Amino acid sequence: MSTKLTILLLVSTTNLAFACDCTQLQGTCTGSAKLVGENTIHITAPSGQCAIVGYTANGDPSTATVTDKDKGSTDVRWEGNKNPKISYVDCNICKK
Repeated sequence: MSTKLTILLLVSTTNLAFACDCTQLQGTCTGSAKLVGENTIHITAPSGQCAIVGYTANGDPSTATVTDKDKGSTDVRWEGNKNPKISYVDCNICKK
């Protein structure tokens, strides 16, 4: 029983290391959002920071959260028409 508890605590602690709270912003950052291929949006933010990046896809606003575990980038699959027009809006550092 103690082995299961230890493993559970280790997994929980590991997940907490990557948690960030983007309801509390701590400043601005520089990021990017660009189309890769026909339907993947590549989002970047400063590595080592939890950040929320704002962008638009065909004029529709959206956000993506980039965490420490993402190493500064993440990909978002676009489900709309192929080759959407992507525009970067902003980047904000989230509280860890």
